[in-house]
Amino acid sequence: MPRPHGSVSQRGCAVKHDESAIPGFPYLELVHELPDIMYKIDPEGRFTFLSNSISRWGHDPCALLGRHFSEVIHPEDVPRVTRESVLATMREEGACTDEPPRIMDERRTGARITKHLKVRLKPGPGPRSVHREPHYEVFATGTYAGGNGSGRVLSGTFGIMRDVSEVESGERALVRTEHYYRRLTEDSTDIVSVLAHDGTILFKSESARRILGRDPVEMIGSHETEFVHWDDAAAFSAVLEMEWVHPIVHSVAYRFLHGGGEWRVLEATIKRVSDANDATACFVLNSRDITEMERARGQIRESAKKFKTIVGHLSEVIVIVDAAGDIEYVSEIIEPMLGYTPIQIAGTSILDLFHPRDRSVIMERLNMWVSSCRDGVIPNIRVCTRGGVQKTVEIAVCDLRNDPCIGGILLNMRDTTDKTENERARRRSENKFRTLYENALVGMMTIDLSKRTIIAANDMGYSLFGHASKDEFIGLPIQEKIADGQRWQEIRSALREHGEVRNAEVLFRRTDGSTFWGGITAKVFAGEGIIEAIVIDITKSKENEENVFRLRHYDPLTELPNKQMLALLLQREILHNNKFLLMCIGVDRFKNINEMFGIGAGDELLKAIADKLRLTYFKKDVVSHFEGDKFVVLLLGIGTFDRETDLDRIAKIAKKAQDIFADTFSIGDAQIAVTTSIGLVVYPDDGTTPESLLKNCESAMYIAKGRGGKAFHYYDGALNEKMMSRLVLERQISRAIQENEFVLHYQPKVDAMGRIAGLEALIRWRAPSGAFVSPAEFIPLAEKNGMIIDIGRIALETACAQGKRWQEAGIAPVRIAVNLSPYQFSHEDLLRDIAGALAKTGLDPQWLELEITESGIMNDEEDGVRKLGEIHRMGIALSIDDFGTGYSSLSKLRLYPLDALKIDKSFVDYLPGDRMSETIAAAIVTLGHNLGFKLVAEGVETREQLDFLVKTGCDLFQGYLYYKPLAPEDVERFLERA
Repeated sequence: MPRPHGSVSQRGCAVKHDESAIPGFPYLELVHELPDIMYKIDPEGRFTFLSNSISRWGHDPCALLGRHFSEVIHPEDVPRVTRESVLATMREEGACTDEPPRIMDERRTGARITKHLKVRLKPGPGPRSVHREPHYEVFATGTYAGGNGSGRVLSGTFGIMRDVSEVESGERALVRTEHYYRRLTEDSTDIVSVLAHDGTILFKSESARRILGRDPVEMIGSHETEFVHWDDAAAFSAVLEMEWVHPIVHSVAYRFLHGGGEWRVLEATIKRVSDANDATACFVLNSRDITEMERARGQIRESAKKFKTIVGHLSEVIVIVDAAGDIEYVSEIIEPMLGYTPIQIAGTSILDLFHPRDRSVIMERLNMWVSSCRDGVIPNIRVCTRGGVQKTVEIAVCDLRNDPCIGGILLNMRDTTDKTENERARRRSENKFRTLYENALVGMMTIDLSKRTIIAANDMGYSLFGHASKDEFIGLPIQEKIADGQRWQEIRSALREHGEVRNAEVLFRRTDGSTFWGGITAKVFAGEGIIEAIVIDITKSKENEENVFRLRHYDPLTELPNKQMLALLLQREILHNNKFLLMCIGVDRFKNINEMFGIGAGDELLKAIADKLRLTYFKKDVVSHFEGDKFVVLLLGIGTFDRETDLDRIAKIAKKAQDIFADTFSIGDAQIAVTTSIGLVVYPDDGTTPESLLKNCESAMYIAKGRGGKAFHYYDGALNEKMMSRLVLERQISRAIQENEFVLHYQPKVDAMGRIAGLEALIRWRAPSGAFVSPAEFIPLAEKNGMIIDIGRIALETACAQGKRWQEAGIAPVRIAVNLSPYQFSHEDLLRDIAGALAKTGLDPQWLELEITESGIMNDEEDGVRKLGEIHRMGIALSIDDFGTGYSSLSKLRLYPLDALKIDKSFVDYLPGDRMSETIAAAIVTLGHNLGFKLVAEGVETREQLDFLVKTGCDLFQGYLYYKPLAPEDVERFLERA
């Protein structure tokens, strides 16, 4: 026999192949003593073994042998047990199948065991030792004959029945108890909670669903403080801690987050529940929703606070006295009125506050009104402050003894001490106002609203209008005193619409017919049927305003409208959509006239031109002094105009303007001949705003000047745009010179070994935006208008200063080359500028090199050779820039005191490979060396170019192959390393 296992089911498994084992089982006596019922049935369901334990229920185990098991099963459970028994299952599935039945578990021994069944036993006919309904839990297993696999044959069922009657009875009692208490907590107005010692929710009563809008089951496992307001969480946790340490039932109020998102106020009692060892098992909370109670308390507190605030801000003192006259309540305003605090006088007699001589009056009145249940007012009662100052009060009495909220006599005391003084002050103020009114330095008058006649006035009022007395002034219609009837209508309209006018300027008429400017401020008092008005004489201020306007809008030299005034007049004509012609007249070479005859003569000439223009054009036309030597004429009433067909008309207008200057102008002892350049535009063809018309007119004039002067030009968009761009660039260059926006970058010259042998200074313009403007954009224009002289001075002085700074910083001296433009080379101040730059910066001349173009020398060869000699004698090196591109005679090169020739980039670009460029470059090198010059190749960008030039014998090289133009700080780093 296999070794028995520890459980009953397992011991059954040990004997399943030997059906006769039970009767001779070694422990059979022990089996019969067990409270569990052990049994065995054959394949037909008949008992073949039953332990003695079944006799407790009135059954004889011997009598049941061979009987069907259903005879001991409660009739209601028989169908279920028959359906779920091992026998039934085995028959359904087949005794010999290898597949396990659905409700059985396969075991290593080959037996199959059922899940347990619960059944009720039917009491037997014999005596019973227990009298409750028997409930049993059945564990059964099928037994087989034969081996494992398909050869097995079902031999019966072996099982154990365990009495669970008391357990199930207890469970049912527990369910009933739990249901009872759950109903109690569900219907309770409180929420019962069980929290673990760390605050984790173990239980929430069903009432939490109704009160807090949350599922109590879903809250289990969460921490209580997850739902507590963050401002209350610390206090809640602290109370739990206190209950932990001192379990005496603590209370706490806190806000709990309702499922709907609102905060509910809960008031909870917390009790620690401990086991027999006094180890804390949990906290029990009884929580009640006091949200509405708290809201009501808050409203009560707010109402009390409001009442206290209202009473505290009343100017009257509120006093409640009892029937004996003792003070029960007094408002806090008593302190600023009498100097007593409410605490100091509470409980004292009300009569103590009043003057002794007034107490009898108060008692008499109070007794009379209280006995008749009437209210009343006692005026002019004297009281004494704590400091002894006497005041007067007015007391209102109200009997509220029957009011449960008051239960006494209510007194309202109002301080009337200032009433008399105020009355006196009012009379003094009226007298003062009357005095001020009569003696005011402005005219003041009262006008009847309906009749518009003057019904009152002060002395200045009638004096302003030239009347000798008030009597002859009063009664006059106000409109007679206003010179401009239209202005009077405007003032009447303003008074009707707004009820007042402020500082309206009106031309008034005096009694003698003369006028003056007045500023009137008036207000309607409809209830009184009057208009109160103040009139101030503003004649002098008007004159001052006109003078200021003239200074701002008229040129003081010519007394013609200036640019601002002209813009206003243009705007007026544009608003009326009147067609007009605008003519800008510029005096040719006016700068030369100033230099020749002096600035004073120039001013006199401008005045004479203004006089001629003023006499020439009609009054309806406008002549203005635009600025400097420019005048603008606005011609009105030109009628229809077509720019395609009326050009002859334009020419005639311009010719008429030029004829004005046919004769010379006599300025002092001089006769000055003047020619003009004229630009013309027509509105609206050439502009629709004052700004665009004036700009286009001025640019058209500059185009006429650009043609040599004594010409006119009708506005052309394309030409004007180009001219304006040039003018804008000229102004920007001028500003750049003034603001010092030009800087130098330096490109190193190197020898064949790559060592720095010199630098070329290159001018750069850094605009205010920070961007660099290309020299190709501004150098040509600067050379045309002469500004290249100033730019050249900046470059020369900056390069000398930089070279000196590097030497002072300990960097080995290096020669810096500066370019001279042809215009700059031909300028008479060149030698002075060079000497000045060297003297100012202290640079040794040997470290300065000047690069000059061939064309710069050839413009005036004699003067050029002279200047070269002077520069050479200063000790400054000289080189020809862009050699080979000019027209100098090679035979004359020997006459120039030069140090170097620079091979132009246009030749270097095609090296090597271009035969012509190779030949020219080689010839220049040979020629230069024969004349004793060094050769510098500029624009070297490739290794092939360098190799060719080295082979031809070129001395120095300059280009991007070695260095691009660098800022001074970058060059300094290379020089320090060298």
